[in-house]
Amino acid sequence: MFLPKVYNSFFGILFSTLLFMQKHFFRILILVCLFHQQVLAQRKMKQMDSDKQAQKDEMSKQESISWKDKISFGGNLGASFGSDFASVLLQPLVFYRITEKTMVGGGFTYIYWS
Repeated sequence: MFLPKVYNSFFGILFSTLLFMQKHFFRILILVCLFHQQVLAQRKMKQMDSDKQAQKDEMSKQESISWKDKISFGGNLGASFGSDFASVLLQPLVFYRITEKTMVGGGFTYIYWS
């Protein structure tokens, strides 16, 4: 396979970088994993304590809300009509808020086509 050596343009540099990464993939992966662990180890204890306290406050706030206030409703409704066809889509959904950013839910889909 013929690979051109063009290093004087942006695409040439990008191409040579991708070739380097392909040859040294596992070495780069190991270095990234090691660096990631070192970054996480640099957190200060005071910061960790304030993070834990913020999580506890969030959990107590979520626990104080009634289960009725944690339920949400939604869904889709659609219709298409033409000269020789018709379709209707009905899709109700119910959600339960577990945390501020996480919701679990379910629903069903009804499609009428003629």
